[in-house]
Amino acid sequence: MSESNSEPLKELSLQDALKVIEDKKTKLVWLGTEPTDYICERLGIKGKDMIYRDPNAILELSRESAKDLDGYVFVCYHGITSGFVAAYLQREFNMEVYHLKGGITWIIGEMQ
Repeated sequence: MSESNSEPLKELSLQDALKVIEDKKTKLVWLGTEPTDYICERLGIKGKDMIYRDPNAILELSRESAKDLDGYVFVCYHGITSGFVAAYLQREFNMEVYHLKGGITWIIGEMQ
């Protein structure tokens, strides 16, 4: 039985997301298909601040494995997948996680 976390999902701007990962010593988690170095370049952030994770694999994680993502900020193209993944981790494992509001397209426009 999963623990219930009824807190609203925390959507962040890029500036707020970078502050969270700095304060919590975590990272942005890219859920898309492009290499993280390309996404970092497009967002104007350091490569050390982002990692890649397969969103489907995250949904298969055990509670023990998922806890490594506590405090992380999830990022995708439009904010839909990252919102779903963050909400899942929050609901199923009572984790404090975040996602980038509107995804990267909110910041840089559609990917070419």
